[in-house]
Amino acid sequence: MATDDQLELLYQIVSAQLTAEDDCDTVTRRVIAVGEHALIDRGIVDRVVERLVSERSAVAAKSAVPRLFVDWGELPRIGSTARPQFSLVCPAYASKPELRIMVDRDLDHENREHWRGLRCEEAGLWTFQVPFRLTTTGMNCRPGQYIVDVQVAFPDADPGQQRFFGTRIRLMVGGASDDEPILEISGEGQSVVNLQGCDLRAFSKVILRASQDGMINLQELFPVARPEAPTPARESATFEYGLKPDFERERRLPRLSQRFVERGYLERAGLFFEDGRRILLLAKRRVTLGRNRENDVVIRFLPRSTSNDEFSRGVSRTHIALELATEGLILVDESSTGTELNSSLVEKTQTLPQSFAGESLRLEFGCSITVKKPFELALEIFGADHDIDAEDTRLWDQIYLKTLGERMPRIWQTALESGINAVQLDRVGNLAAKEGYVILFREVLIGGSRSRCAIPLSTRAQQPVARLLHAGRCFWIERLHAGGMVELNDVELQPLELAPLAVGQRLNLDGVRCRFGGCEQMFLDEPIEESIDRN
Repeated sequence: MATDDQLELLYQIVSAQLTAEDDCDTVTRRVIAVGEHALIDRGIVDRVVERLVSERSAVAAKSAVPRLFVDWGELPRIGSTARPQFSLVCPAYASKPELRIMVDRDLDHENREHWRGLRCEEAGLWTFQVPFRLTTTGMNCRPGQYIVDVQVAFPDADPGQQRFFGTRIRLMVGGASDDEPILEISGEGQSVVNLQGCDLRAFSKVILRASQDGMINLQELFPVARPEAPTPARESATFEYGLKPDFERERRLPRLSQRFVERGYLERAGLFFEDGRRILLLAKRRVTLGRNRENDVVIRFLPRSTSNDEFSRGVSRTHIALELATEGLILVDESSTGTELNSSLVEKTQTLPQSFAGESLRLEFGCSITVKKPFELALEIFGADHDIDAEDTRLWDQIYLKTLGERMPRIWQTALESGINAVQLDRVGNLAAKEGYVILFREVLIGGSRSRCAIPLSTRAQQPVARLLHAGRCFWIERLHAGGMVELNDVELQPLELAPLAVGQRLNLDGVRCRFGGCEQMFLDEPIEESIDRN
């Protein structure tokens, strides 16, 4: 047998026998044993050992868990301000970490980003501070246990690397007075407590807890002033808090579909349902509506007829613009016949902040006495989920865009700042329930919940089944969970699978079938002599 064949055979045999827990020594012994039994040359055995050990070392380096150290400086006392210095050691990660620090709500603190002062000291070493006070609304806090939760994420981590970690810091505050302070420290996992140079005589009681893998350094507990160092040593306590992988968040990571690669580069598209209903999608920060065909949405009474064309004259060529800004959705009236929102006249511009999300609003185009019949649209704003923290939302957006290989679009940034993800417009009276429009700023949910989903489905499932995104000039669909079925061209998507959409593709959304296509409005191109007045 050729040398290369023997090498590959030995490699395959041993690889099949190894488990993820086997260390390098176990790998080496296994290869030698199999090689001797098969009478394989020792040079080939050594090459297989080198190959397997190198692979395991590479995997171990990629999955290396970061380490978190906290230097408390002066030990926290009731009524004082704690200024712990955090050090995050993560040599296996080249990208900047995203942090989320949650200080116990019963302790006074300012939950602002600039607290942390996240700074890269050197490659793989980041430092930051999280100051807080051991007071509650300005008064000394009560004795008991207080929690500081630390979450660390690496949104730009390489495939195969763990992205999410977390730990919980428990700060025990005893029944202390100025005369009898108590220090209690709890360490979890492989914690390390360094009390070198800390004068524990300042406390009436000291309680140290650590697991069987923990370490406590108690050198020079009672420092003595020396001639060469007349200043007493600073009280100091440095801890290492074991960061644990957050597998729950890891399971939420999206996956880019390998089965669908064709993309349709569009900023305007449509979903055309089997029952004749259509929803047109517009991924734009500014959308215009009016009678002229150059608008993003043409507002006319349809189908074409003499009476409908006469009614349509009450709508201006460009009647109104809807524009997303950081302060909310801005309505800009550009008409000559006026626009009303919930029966109140829009005076040039009107801003609808996120607080209007969930409300049913009514737009009327053509409000002057010369207009025979105003055109009506129902408007609804879909905002960010109140149960999800804004920082967490931004982090997941970065992860999704990293998965898609795209940068953060400006429209996504504005949507995050305004808290508005999408706007739904439905025709009222004319072609009601036949044609609607969805302006997609950041994301659009699809499902049976009309309060959460800008694209509602006639399905019993109240939980959203899918999500639409627009990034890189392309529409993407994601199946959200295993409970709701999503098929693309009769192929079922897996949960959290992201697939690009192209014109002509067929969709099955939890039993509701539709086609993805271009932005084509109903009856718009029918000539007047061939149309029928169906109003």
